[in-house]
Amino acid sequence: MALPWLLATTVLLAALLGALLGGHLAREAREDLLRDLDELEVSAKAPEVVADTERRAQVAYQRLFGDGRGLDGGAPMAWQHFHERYMAAALQEQVSNSLKGKHHFPAMLPGSLIAEEVRKKDAPETLDGQVEALLAQKRQHLAVARLMQEGKELQSFIPGPVPCASPLYEHVYSPIEGCSASNAMTKAPPCGRWEKENVATKDEVAAMQTNMLKAFQHLFHSGPMTSLAVDSSAWPLISKTLTQDLLERSRQAVSDALGGIDLFFSGALLVRLQIPPIDGEMQRNSSRGDEFSAHVDKANVASYDWSAILYLSTVGKDFEGGELLFLDEQKDSQLEPKEGQLVFFSSGLENVHRVRPMVRGRRLVLAMWFTCSQRHAHPDLHFMDRQTDS
Repeated sequence: MALPWLLATTVLLAALLGALLGGHLAREAREDLLRDLDELEVSAKAPEVVADTERRAQVAYQRLFGDGRGLDGGAPMAWQHFHERYMAAALQEQVSNSLKGKHHFPAMLPGSLIAEEVRKKDAPETLDGQVEALLAQKRQHLAVARLMQEGKELQSFIPGPVPCASPLYEHVYSPIEGCSASNAMTKAPPCGRWEKENVATKDEVAAMQTNMLKAFQHLFHSGPMTSLAVDSSAWPLISKTLTQDLLERSRQAVSDALGGIDLFFSGALLVRLQIPPIDGEMQRNSSRGDEFSAHVDKANVASYDWSAILYLSTVGKDFEGGELLFLDEQKDSQLEPKEGQLVFFSSGLENVHRVRPMVRGRRLVLAMWFTCSQRHAHPDLHFMDRQTDS
């Protein structure tokens, strides 16, 4: 039963695209289209569906390019090109939704406006969600372009609240009362950036360094960066007990500092940055340099509410350069990492940040991202039985 319905779906999609992009249909094609629509029980709604999709395309284009700038700040995408891509994706989404639950056939994702190679964790599968994710990426790009200035004054890291930027998402991921950082919601923790020293002991740092360097021998490098996602697949390579202890201790420290909010892991990564990069058969891209690019965590993964970094090496001793830099309007704030130190901050546009280019040495960290939504929690990173309504 799967193949005939998949073929019918393909025929319907092609016919609908022909109607929309060609502007008219021959009588035979129109009759075929109506038969397919009738078989899907949506023929009566077809004109309304087409008209509504046209309106959605116009709204989406205005949201993305109404300021006259493209996703990278340059020229906006031409309306005709955007319209064709949007209509193809929207119609595939409509057909998939029409068939859902009625027949047995392979699941079909909506056509994507976002190239597969740049899709992130929890990337939205609805078309409206993809538009919002693209808008978040654009706002990140524009913020970085505005804040990255040569000769900008630098100050030492000052922990504490900072004004929240406007939310990046309205539909893909809604803020959670009492947990998501906000200026507007009551009882919400403030946006900001903080640090806590000695979250890991010297012995734990030494043990994690040994674990990581041993594990990284078997992993590909991309330029100066080697990374290992912390999930069930990592436990054969690193100490599960020690890593989980540090993860949970970090989560608890962030929660306590923010008033006891209930946080869930959305992801975690062990990262080594090494200059000069390690050559050899495990090196995949020795010229890569985006490890030091400015970015916004939540612009890339909507469910990231809070970010944290546990340092497992020290600047000036284990490496030179590689300081953590927060890009602000007037002055940038620089933190000089120390082993055992935990830095954490709200993940929105108020905390554009980057790692300063390294000069030499090895920089080791455990990076963590927390979500306020249990639905978006990482399935492998539950260490406590915590209940929530989120």
